[in-house]
Amino acid sequence: MNLVKTIIFIFFFIEFLHGSEWELQKSSDNYRAYTKGCSKKLYMVEAELNLPIDTVFKFLTAFEDFPKHYDNIKTIKIIDRSDSVVYHYSIIKTPWPLQNRDIITKVTVSKMKDNRILINSESSAGKIPANNDIVRIDDFEEELELISKGIQRTDLKITGSIGIKEKIPSWLENKLILSGPVRTVQILNSISKREQ
Repeated sequence: MNLVKTIIFIFFFIEFLHGSEWELQKSSDNYRAYTKGCSKKLYMVEAELNLPIDTVFKFLTAFEDFPKHYDNIKTIKIIDRSDSVVYHYSIIKTPWPLQNRDIITKVTVSKMKDNRILINSESSAGKIPANNDIVRIDDFEEELELISKGIQRTDLKITGSIGIKEKIPSWLENKLILSGPVRTVQILNSISKREQ
């Protein structure tokens, strides 16, 4: 890594650590949702789920079923899949006045020895050409950390960022970037209630 890249990396790392503080945006009995304004807005959702880690993992990786659970996901199509990496293409309905979005996502799964599972997602280029009527999301990163806390308990932490190209009010940006992670926790809580 040359000197310029090292300086840029250190600058953004310091900004990430010492930038603005996490601001609580939403909460309930079992989750808290935050945003943090840096050079691009970050989000974090922490949840305590009354579900085994395998059930949580199975839901989070059943990508083809997402349109059934998320009103804003119009379609999702698996492009490529291996044991630990999945590429999928999604079309996402976005509220007016914003245009609908599409994204090619690379998802990498890492099962750790300490009862943790990491699911890392990032926008990926290529494979499907961009559509002029839809805004391509090319600035997305997210990590889901699942920690087993016993037979019927999993802690879930979702952190990430997504670039929104249009200029919109901060409250609307917070609502948009938290809608998916918060919905994930709500769906998992519904699954927990059904299984009790």
